[in-house]
Amino acid sequence: MGIILLVILAIAEITLVVLTFTKFKEKSSWRKNKVIIRLAETVLVTAMILLPGVHMKWRFFGVLSVVAVRFIFAGIMWLIKRKKDDGLKKKAWTVVNCVLSTILIFFMLVPAFIFTNYNGLPLTGEYKVNQVSAVLVDKNRTDPFEGKGSQREVPAHFYYPENANGSYPLVIFSHGAFGYYQSNDSTYKELASNGYVVVSLDHPHHSFFTKALSQQMVDF
Repeated sequence: MGIILLVILAIAEITLVVLTFTKFKEKSSWRKNKVIIRLAETVLVTAMILLPGVHMKWRFFGVLSVVAVRFIFAGIMWLIKRKKDDGLKKKAWTVVNCVLSTILIFFMLVPAFIFTNYNGLPLTGEYKVNQVSAVLVDKNRTDPFEGKGSQREVPAHFYYPENANGSYPLVIFSHGAFGYYQSNDSTYKELASNGYVVVSLDHPHHSFFTKALSQQMVDF
């Protein structure tokens, strides 16, 4: 998805260059086209983020903020200078602007390139896998990072065999510093499909990011 978005945004930037070289050489026309291109980029990225099939939407927040700010800036400049006859747009600067814009978009899409939608290998076990999450609350310990005297809360994510009866081995996974509770998601599912119960603990103050949970609160 990141590559596709990069290609589309790069094409939009190239389109601005082509229009400037062929039909709209005046600076006033260039600014107007720039606003239109920036608006199209903002709408495109926003629509893509809102698609239900897009996972880890936060990967695209960086590029969305960039295109939105660029659209606002381009609109302001067009409103200020739209009635001024200020000559032709320099072709060299138009090309430089296109190259710099594409490079900026590329760097803002780096999270989308790194964190891909990996579905894992096919499961080998006989069980289907269910998942559930809960927040474990330690009433005997305050959270030193909150500074509000609140109790320590630890999100826990459970992977277990569906429709399984009896007792099963328990595996507890605790990610490292700046990790993520789904770091070994395919391993959790593989174990659960073979009759294990896996608990992946999250660490709100030592993880790459922690998703707020509305699931059941469990005291211990």
